[in-house]
Amino acid sequence: MKNEMYIKDHNIAKLFKVLSANYEKAIILGILKKYLGNDEDLIPPIRNFFSKNKTVVSNYYEALKYPEDKKGIKLFDYSNLKNTGNTGIIFYQEFKGILMG
Repeated sequence: MKNEMYIKDHNIAKLFKVLSANYEKAIILGILKKYLGNDEDLIPPIRNFFSKNKTVVSNYYEALKYPEDKKGIKLFDYSNLKNTGNTGIIFYQEFKGILMG
């Protein structure tokens, strides 16, 4: 995957792999891995969301933007991202901190 820096693709999992291959020691990779990595690396609210909806990280764009899959067959369930209790508070505070710098 090295030297694929300028690929045009909306597959965020593939883009994360390219970034990881080209910037192996970048600190940001440890943070991004929690949101874009393999299933075992994902933080619980994200992992549970993908598991419950039987989808994967590469479908982030579709799963978070639209209420159903491309075929209009499956509605996405967002309860794992909404009803998270104390775990969710920590998750969203950390996520906000990352986004705000």
